[in-house]
Amino acid sequence: MVIHAPDRQAVSRLARGRGCRIPTPRRRAGRLVVPAIAFLAGSTLLLLIVCHWYLLPALTYFDGASPHDKKRLAAYSLLMLVVVLFCLGMMLLMALRIGKRLFPPPSGPPSKTDYIDAWSEAGKRLRDKIDDE
Repeated sequence: MVIHAPDRQAVSRLARGRGCRIPTPRRRAGRLVVPAIAFLAGSTLLLLIVCHWYLLPALTYFDGASPHDKKRLAAYSLLMLVVVLFCLGMMLLMALRIGKRLFPPPSGPPSKTDYIDAWSEAGKRLRDKIDDE
């Protein structure tokens, strides 16, 4: 049986009055959209800045450079690549909140569960029902 939106609210109110709980559908699909778009925009901006300020001038200088200077440019470019990839990785970890799943907050000590004897509880309820009649 399919419950339409207005009827679902009525059923939910009815069930709450009786102490029942009807599970509602969770809308969690959109939680990662904004951080993912922010990550993509930030990474694109970072790559554009690195390309404009470092890689394009290095490419123009590379043609007329000596072998020693070419090795230095290659080393600096590798260092720049490592720094950019590290920044992108940290941005991805922050955007997708992976640290929340890797390092959960410490919880308190577990609480002791009190077990109730079902037969004695049923007997109490039966006595209450007989007294009411």
